[in-house]
Amino acid sequence: MGCDQIEVEDFKVVRQLDKKRTSIYRSFLLRSSNDDNEYVYKSVNITALKKKEKDAMLNEINVLKKLSHANIIEIKNDYYSKDNKFLNIITEYAEEGTLQNKYEEQKKKKEYFDENELLDWFIQILLALKYIHEKNILHRDINPSNIFLMKDMAKLGNFGVAKALSPELNYAKTLVTTPQYLAPEVKEKEKYTCQADIWALGVTFYQLIILDYPFEGSLEEIQTNIEKGNKKPIPKDCKIDKKFIKIINEMMIVDPEKRITLEKILEDSIIKSRIECYLIQQKFNKLEAKKTIRAFEDEEKGRKKKVPIVQEEEKETEVNETEEQKEKKEKEIQERKEKKANYDKCRHMSALIEMVNIKI
Repeated sequence: MGCDQIEVEDFKVVRQLDKKRTSIYRSFLLRSSNDDNEYVYKSVNITALKKKEKDAMLNEINVLKKLSHANIIEIKNDYYSKDNKFLNIITEYAEEGTLQNKYEEQKKKKEYFDENELLDWFIQILLALKYIHEKNILHRDINPSNIFLMKDMAKLGNFGVAKALSPELNYAKTLVTTPQYLAPEVKEKEKYTCQADIWALGVTFYQLIILDYPFEGSLEEIQTNIEKGNKKPIPKDCKIDKKFIKIINEMMIVDPEKRITLEKILEDSIIKSRIECYLIQQKFNKLEAKKTIRAFEDEEKGRKKKVPIVQEEEKETEVNETEEQKEKKEKEIQERKEKKANYDKCRHMSALIEMVNIKI
């Protein structure tokens, strides 16, 4: 497949997502002909990549294939072009963008985020981290740009630099993450563990709370402030629960051995009470959730094709389609989207109960 050609069956191209068309990389928003859900299609000329770049991309695919969680971006398909020059990936599409987008919007408006909204995102990404850490996988690049937002759902994505840890060693050494979110032990090129992800998530949410990056100054000053843990103070007009701020501060303790662990965060009363309140609001029923999850996954299996091929969306409308047929199709599309949203919510809430062992 050439970069000027898209060959994916059962999908139509809605629009190009990347700003520039290059001979190496393109990404498109696709719409499935089967269920009308939208997906991201990435096509990369692997013959033009350096070995390190190619390895990172293949690593992301291999990691994502092993993961199945409501709060992690799911890979739908991956395959090589017929000439083996292009690697194509189809993943879930986050229609509401990233936390970085939300952060920039709020900063421009000079309005702090609502605490409940922050807590919901925080808990959902904790769920994702708990899941990957239990599989001995470090994300290693947690920041607002790699947290994606869908309807009522936050999802962790971009696992290109994820690292699978050996159970015997349980640490990593390679320095690969976004510099502003590097834990002090990573900057010092020391051995590091899952606690480096905890630091990065703490930095991310401190940034969202104060609407600014926690460490200021030149690059050298920022590094010094990170090493000493010198953060900007929480503004007085920022109305965020002190218990939540305490958790975030403990996630940014310089010494990884003194830094709060994921397990301790989950035991905190503000986290448990927020989850309990959410579950009560949803009137969650575990048995009904299991049925919903099973039914949706069985339906998905029936829809899957061997290898997708994408076709450009036709500009002209189908003249033979009646208004009644259009209405029926739109209704089916809406029902399908609602099923997917309900499926994600059921998986998420099931994981919440398991995470904090709340009896419902």
